[in-house]
Amino acid sequence: MTTFVFRSQGQPTRDSLVMRVITALTELEIDGAGIELLARGIRAMSDDDGGLVIADVSGPPGWQTRAGALLARHGLRCLPYAA
Repeated sequence: MTTFVFRSQGQPTRDSLVMRVITALTELEIDGAGIELLARGIRAMSDDDGGLVIADVSGPPGWQTRAGALLARHGLRCLPYAA
């Protein structure tokens, strides 16, 4: 399990950041990417750079790189979270 931070990328959208993260991760699960949003769930907050979502996700190493196109389609970028 790794904790990731998701931020908006590109044009603003009317969909909430949390819903875009949940939708993207659900699509990845359905597509058999081997990822899972863990029961601890997700946390939404903001910092000086704007809104962000922190989520605990299990999956194969580098899944977020391979899922880059899908994440971008949802207006997201994803990086490992460094506390």
